[in-house]
Amino acid sequence: MAVHNAKLGRSSVITKSPVVADPPRLIGLSTAQCASLDLRAEDLELLHYYTNAVSLTLSERPEIQRIWQITNPKEAVSHSALMQGLLAVSALHLHHSSDASQNRRKYVALVHFDHTLTSLRQLIGNTTPEHFDILIALSMLVAIFAFALTQPTKAATEVLINHISETSKLKRGVYAFLGYARQWILQGRVFSASASLSEDVNTALKRLELWNDISSDSESTKAVYASAIQNLRANFLAVDSIPDDPGLRHLWLVTVEPEYMRLLESQESMALSILAHYAVILHSEREKWWSKDWGYQLVATVYRLLDARWHHLIGWAMQQVGMVDTLCLEQ
Repeated sequence: MAVHNAKLGRSSVITKSPVVADPPRLIGLSTAQCASLDLRAEDLELLHYYTNAVSLTLSERPEIQRIWQITNPKEAVSHSALMQGLLAVSALHLHHSSDASQNRRKYVALVHFDHTLTSLRQLIGNTTPEHFDILIALSMLVAIFAFALTQPTKAATEVLINHISETSKLKRGVYAFLGYARQWILQGRVFSASASLSEDVNTALKRLELWNDISSDSESTKAVYASAIQNLRANFLAVDSIPDDPGLRHLWLVTVEPEYMRLLESQESMALSILAHYAVILHSEREKWWSKDWGYQLVATVYRLLDARWHHLIGWAMQQVGMVDTLCLEQ
């Protein structure tokens, strides 16, 4: 099926789409409800593209695809932050999918993301437990947008490690939101998985915990690292429990404490080592359009930044992303 976007550029070929209805009809909106959305024609085209294409890339499970394709757009009718987030990711997917009008599509994506952050601040001011599902969806959209916005190169990964994004809005908004939302996420059902960690993952995380325990850092810093490792363990459990749901791979970014991000920005060795282990989770979704080579590039960047005395601590992560084989070939 081909959808022509007059303002967005050339026709885009959309595959694997079982639904061809317009988004309002697809999610059950009346004509009056549609008018109340106050969306421009370009926005409706983006919503159409989201429901028919982008939503299907956000999970491999049909029941979760249905949530992204139908339930979340319905919720977005009354939550502008979610609507703007869906439109932002849709525009960015178009940016990645075609060579035509790339700068235009990226600009449209950034504008919608800016609106997402503005609406998000309003939502945060009135947040209740009933908003949990909205915050979960937004946290995943924010993470996907952050990774998809910048291509995984050596320079880009060092920017990520230093807590910086392409725009100051993205930098302030992403981490401010994650800091506000983390308490709601931690109270949810996402980390209640009963699956057990594989032996190699468990061994790698225990090695991190042991190294943290015997380090010379202050007790408060050790506590921050311990929390980051604990949340990383929970993220591995969630991914192992539901391996075909890409959204779960970004939850560590939502639950990690702001103080850890400050330590990471300062390129502290323990913070970098923990990040290298999270990169293994990102590497597992390298076929996704927003992730690509982020996992490998993050581990490679951590390796370059760490003193050689720390390399043993990220040895498992290096093996998991194939970096050990690469180094052997280079030597």
